[in-house]
Amino acid sequence: MSACIGFWVSKTITAGSLAHFTVIYMDSFGNNVSVATGSEETISTNANVSLSKDLIIGLSNVDVQIVTLTGLGIANFYFNITTAGEYYLHILGSLPGKMVALGRSPFFFKVNPGNVIETFL
Repeated sequence: MSACIGFWVSKTITAGSLAHFTVIYMDSFGNNVSVATGSEETISTNANVSLSKDLIIGLSNVDVQIVTLTGLGIANFYFNITTAGEYYLHILGSLPGKMVALGRSPFFFKVNPGNVIETFL
């Protein structure tokens, strides 16, 4: 997991919109980890969004959905933050017997304010 590549698909994140982050699983030699190499099923991934770089406890109102592209060694992370601000995406992988942070995790990101919709009663 420490050699995995992670990148933002969503270049600009606006409050209330879906954010997208992708991880390509790689071993310590830079080889893709997939069903073809026989090791994809040994990786379990967890992610959360935090206000702190050091605090891995996630925000309770942000649910990160993980969609793994079976056989390709790729995982996509989707989440929606409704409040503008600065956040960190923490990604941890569970290998047999240990938890490992994804290389360069946590990933900083900024959420820009969204459109304000006013309603009059």
